[in-house]
Amino acid sequence: CTCYHPNGVIWININAVDGLYLDEQGTRVKRWCWRDHLSPLLFAPFKPIFLSLNENIGVRILEQEQISITFLAMGKQAKFKVGAKLKLKKVSNEFLTNPWITEDELLLQDSQLKVRTAINKLCIALNFPNSPKTIPLPLYLVSQQQKLSQLYASIKMEESTEDENGT
Repeated sequence: CTCYHPNGVIWININAVDGLYLDEQGTRVKRWCWRDHLSPLLFAPFKPIFLSLNENIGVRILEQEQISITFLAMGKQAKFKVGAKLKLKKVSNEFLTNPWITEDELLLQDSQLKVRTAINKLCIALNFPNSPKTIPLPLYLVSQQQKLSQLYASIKMEESTEDENGT
């Protein structure tokens, strides 16, 4: 589901996995993943989004299953609930390569990962000064490195496909 600003820039984009909210210039205001209540992972509470598309149409997003569109005309209101809780059986590659990730964000993620790695190695070296020189990374940093590498690879593949197609 996508809504556009009057100037044609995407305002909000929602799919089964996540959502993106942009301002009139196309700058990201908010990005989120839908919370799975059965998941043991902790998520920050979702802050509701209220959009007034024009003086007659409004969109309210409280949760994935609580999305509504409101129409106002001549003092009357009609509200349609359009949210639904979706369960994905298998996540496709379409959701793994997010088109909203910019090169700057990838560089930022890479820099953050390098800083976390350096801090981790420093903490281990301070706490265990007699440890071997090669310190293995914790699994969460290894996992982040793998995900970032896959993202880089998928973007490079997309770029090479576009170059071959002449677009």
